[in-house]
Amino acid sequence: MTNLLDDILARDLIRNYPIKKPYALRDIIRLTAASNGSRISFNKFSKVLGLSLDTVKDYVSYLEGAFLLQAVEKWSTFHSERIYAQKKIYFWDNGIRTLLTGPGDDGSKAENAVFMELQRNSIPCGYYAESEREVDFVTGTFKEPLPIESKYVSIMDWKDRRLAGLRLFLRRFPKTKQVILVTKNFEGESTMDTAKIIAVPLWKFLLRIDKYIPKRESSTG
Repeated sequence: MTNLLDDILARDLIRNYPIKKPYALRDIIRLTAASNGSRISFNKFSKVLGLSLDTVKDYVSYLEGAFLLQAVEKWSTFHSERIYAQKKIYFWDNGIRTLLTGPGDDGSKAENAVFMELQRNSIPCGYYAESEREVDFVTGTFKEPLPIESKYVSIMDWKDRRLAGLRLFLRRFPKTKQVILVTKNFEGESTMDTAKIIAVPLWKFLLRIDKYIPKRESSTG
């Protein structure tokens, strides 16, 4: 753990929240960094760290309160799923995550960058998942959803198995009109079922997110 991150934890967390086990806070942030963008099991964290489930949930909420992490709920038509399904957790700063995990894993960092840009532009979103198939982010309404998938690649085959989550989503929500696919430098348009797929490089998406995602009032309407 670097001095910088130790300072952040001490200044923004340990002094301001009832944290009785500072070492556990460091362990939790390491685990979340390693699991960035994946569905998180607080029960698993509890068992691995030897902490109560309530303590794990409290400490994650403290990290959110300090604007280090942000949890994302499942995008679902069922309220209970949104509340009780596993969360996905992202970092507000890719630099801090790199301090914990080291260089590499560009795909996960790109996904985190997409999430941060959505948040900076106040675009509400959740993730979609069914079994092992996922869509990274979904915004819009249930009547008119807009799925956003991050695939940090230079070449994309529209039939790629890595797009299985999108294909499933379009079967479940056939009125979807558009899909945003954020890539490394691949750009183009295609169709999948009746939806238009717009592939855009990450740098261009970050510069002109308003061009690709109009602001909407709600992600669950």
